[in-house]
Amino acid sequence: MIIISEAHPSKYKKMPKGLNGYWWETDNQICIPFIESQNEGDGTFTKWVKKLESKGKIIFFPTIVSARLDFILRKHGYKDAITKEVDKDFGCHIDGLAKRCSQEVMELGL
Repeated sequence: MIIISEAHPSKYKKMPKGLNGYWWETDNQICIPFIESQNEGDGTFTKWVKKLESKGKIIFFPTIVSARLDFILRKHGYKDAITKEVDKDFGCHIDGLAKRCSQEVMELGL
């Protein structure tokens, strides 16, 4: 299980063409709370996530809204994750899927 530190966005990032949703990035983490493909199965999502992984940060999906998303992420090495801190709005830890994408991990293919 991966423990996710509390992180807050300075601003939301623009989604690539073919995807709807929102995401943000901090110095050591990328968080993607909502993602939806406009053309499911065309590979846009996987290509985009691979590009994000090349940044060498932890990538966290706190909201897994479909079995398909869960399957795709787990197939690409994402593991169960939970926030370290209790979320102030919900009063509990937030769980989802995450992957550590450090340069060392990327070089080893893990």
